[in-house]
Amino acid sequence: MTKKTRGIAKRSLLVFVCCATAITGCAVDPKTGQPSFKETFASDDPCSDNNRNIGIVAGTILGAVLGHQLDKKGGALIGAGMGALAGGLVGRDMDRKRCELSKLAKKYSLDMTIAEVKTDGSLSNASTKNPDVTGLSVSIRDQDSAAQFEVGSDQLTPNAQVYFSEIANEYSYPKQLALLPRNASPEARQTVELLKNKRLLIVGHTDDSGSSQFNADLSERRARALAAIFEKAGISPRNLFFQGAGETLPIADNRTSEGRAANRRVEIIDLTDEKAFRQYLATRTARTDYYRVERGKSPKSTNIANSNEHAIPMKVESGVTAKSRPQRAAAESEALVGTNKAGTSPRFDFGGMPSGTKVSMLDIGSLAPSAGFNLISSAQADDSPLAHSCEYDKPRIANGVKSFKDNKEIVTADYMPGLYGTSWTDSVNGNLVALTRVAVLRDGGAPAGRPRLLIYKGYKPGSNVKPDYSVSPEVNAYKGQKALLYRVFVGGPINCLDIVIPNADPSISKGSWLYYDANGRPLKASFNPKKIKS
Repeated sequence: MTKKTRGIAKRSLLVFVCCATAITGCAVDPKTGQPSFKETFASDDPCSDNNRNIGIVAGTILGAVLGHQLDKKGGALIGAGMGALAGGLVGRDMDRKRCELSKLAKKYSLDMTIAEVKTDGSLSNASTKNPDVTGLSVSIRDQDSAAQFEVGSDQLTPNAQVYFSEIANEYSYPKQLALLPRNASPEARQTVELLKNKRLLIVGHTDDSGSSQFNADLSERRARALAAIFEKAGISPRNLFFQGAGETLPIADNRTSEGRAANRRVEIIDLTDEKAFRQYLATRTARTDYYRVERGKSPKSTNIANSNEHAIPMKVESGVTAKSRPQRAAAESEALVGTNKAGTSPRFDFGGMPSGTKVSMLDIGSLAPSAGFNLISSAQADDSPLAHSCEYDKPRIANGVKSFKDNKEIVTADYMPGLYGTSWTDSVNGNLVALTRVAVLRDGGAPAGRPRLLIYKGYKPGSNVKPDYSVSPEVNAYKGQKALLYRVFVGGPINCLDIVIPNADPSISKGSWLYYDANGRPLKASFNPKKIKS
């Protein structure tokens, strides 16, 4: 910080003190009766004014700096005052919701967790000292003793209809406006006005048990059913969004029954405006260390023509995620699904070595920071699917974020440089293996639709023949600091592919592998395709 900026910050803090004192003064420690920094900014009371006070400080300093840059007399002080007002209003809104939702959780014995959403898409426990907060995430766990939905259904239980309706009222502009007393302060009225521009995203989550596709679809229907409750409460459909994230965005370890129970939940995320909403979707990431290794299971093909779903996503990510969630190309409905020219699955000899043979590990670097806070201690990193080959992973499917207004999926990101509609090829023991329509989103490293896998048996350069095998497989993508892992699940003559694409040169792959079975023997062969076109 420069000397000039420090001077601005000091003056801004003075303005903050004036603003804060004028509004309510410092909070008092109930034990000592004296002004308390902790009670003002980090109280454990869910009905404290922590976020409002933090918002005033952050807004004051930011406003002062911006005001100073206007180079007008008094600009810093004017900017500080405006910033303090805006920051305080946003904080007050979060404080009010946290307080009222905590009361509802107690009233209905709900297993509720409230977290702050930061500008980088990550979550932190509510009532922190972080000024870079753009909204709240409210997760409500589905409890066996008080189920939210009928079993295997998107039909809310009678009790859940009651408490979700009351929760929805806390986000409703007409409901909150009607609750304002005649003598409400200007600050209280302005806080309610903020609800007009809020973006609400309702996400359904599951554990990783059962079919990933089923989990994604059921969680989407449930999220949409909740969105209908919020619309009924008076929230504009244009501000409502929903998603079926399925198993892709866990907040606890799926290896334990306790962790799986925590992951079965619905989540309500409110963001201050459209900009914050887009930023959240673009930076949201998944906790891949909470994924379970698929031990002793051969990857199965989950190819489904005319499907509107896609494999996970990560910002590694997602995953779920998402990052926005993956988008599916319309052309996929025309793809061949696991067949060759004769309509059967042919055999190929890719050579290689036993898949149990030790080789250098996939080197993609460390994954991106987690978007979730740790509810339950995670297992060791070496028990994660990323510490093993693709044979110990599975497609993790999440549906996209959709607008409640028209059910259309939200496009949230551009593509990674050099990875939009690309084609890749490599010859493996005389067989040409090609991937076309390879595309990855820039934010989160999520796959953008399924690719097309083509295999040409005994291919000779220059020959013009049809592929002996063609399929549109599911994909997981994991973005590391060094490289992107593009993990392809085939389930035919090839089990799966691990393709490592360096971030520094997205036209080649290094240290990549093809896994297949030959006469009951699991084998792997070196497979390092190069990009041939975009």
